[in-house]
Amino acid sequence: MAAYRKRKSASILFAAGSMLALMIGLIAFSASAQTGAGPQAGYKDGYVAWKPIAGARGYRVQVRPADDPERIVQDETVQETYMKVDLQVGRYEIRTTPLNDFGRVTVWSTWHPLRIVISRRPELDPESDRTLAVNNRNKASYRFSVTGNNFFPDVTKVAVRDRRTKKTIPVRELDISEDGRRLLVELDIAGTPEGSYDLELINPFNKTLVRENYLDVSNRREPGSMNLADYQAYVKELKRGCRSATELPDILIKQCEEYFIVLNLSDRDRTNLYYYLRMSGENYYDRMSAYDYYASVCPPVFRPGQQYMQQRLASLDEGVDALEKARIRRSLAALAACEAQ
Repeated sequence: MAAYRKRKSASILFAAGSMLALMIGLIAFSASAQTGAGPQAGYKDGYVAWKPIAGARGYRVQVRPADDPERIVQDETVQETYMKVDLQVGRYEIRTTPLNDFGRVTVWSTWHPLRIVISRRPELDPESDRTLAVNNRNKASYRFSVTGNNFFPDVTKVAVRDRRTKKTIPVRELDISEDGRRLLVELDIAGTPEGSYDLELINPFNKTLVRENYLDVSNRREPGSMNLADYQAYVKELKRGCRSATELPDILIKQCEEYFIVLNLSDRDRTNLYYYLRMSGENYYDRMSAYDYYASVCPPVFRPGQQYMQQRLASLDEGVDALEKARIRRSLAALAACEAQ
C-alpha cells in the first residue's frame, strides 16, 4: 500500500533541528498552464506549498532566481502552509522559516529548487463515488478512504458539510498518499446530527470537487458492521419481486423489465450486498472479483464479507483451489492492514 503523510493538530514547539529536517519537498502549484512565449513567458497564479511545522504561528517565505542568488524576488509572511507566487519562466530556489509566538523568524531552511505543476480539481474513481452510511450512536469517530486523482499532500483540504445548515463535521485526521491517488479521512462524528452531508475536496484556486449527499449519518443499524450470521439473516429477509432476477433482492434493482434489469448500486451498502451475493455464489470468477473488491474499498471494513472469507478459507481442503485460497489470503491481509491504519 502507498505510504501516507499524516496531518494532525500539534501544540508542541518545534526544535531547530527537527524544523530543518522537515523543510523538504517544496512544490509550487500553478492554476494555469504556461502563458506566452519567449523570455517573458511565465506561470500565472502559482502556489508554493511546504510541510506544516508543529508550533508555528505563521511562516516567512523567500524566493530567488537560481542564477542570481543575491536577488530576492518574493518575500512573504503567511499563516497557511502555502502561498501564491507569480513568476516568469526560469529556475528558482525557495526557503522558508516558521514564526514563533512573537511573529519572529526562528531558523531558515536551506535553499531548495522550486518545481512548477498544475493545480487541478480533485477527481474520484467510480468505486469511491458512492454514498456512505454511518451510525453515530455508539461511535466517536468514523474513517473512510477514497481513491482518485489530484490529491496533494499538505495542500488538499477536506470538508464534510451539511448543505442546509453549513455546519461541518470536524476532521480528526487526514492522510494523503505520496502518489496523490488515495485519501484517508477520520471524522469526529460524536454528537453529529442525523442527515446527509456533502463531501468537499478543495485544492488551491478554488479547484473544488463537491459530491452531494456523500455521507448519510443516522441511528439505523449498519449492515456493514453486522456479524456474518446477522447479515445472512438480513439478506434472507430482503424482498425479491423481480422475475428477471430472482436471485437479486429488490433493493439492488433500479428497473425491472421482462428480459433485463438495471442495477441500483448507488451507495456502499448496496454495493457491498451485490458483491456479497457474488462472493457467496457458485461462479468462481464472481467470487474472485468480490474478494478483490472488499480489499480495495476499505475503510470501513465490511465485516460480514471479512468473516465470510475467513470461513470460506477454513472450509477449503489443503491443495484444492490453491488460487482461490491465495486470493482470499491476500484480501484478508489487505483488510487487516486497513484496520491497523
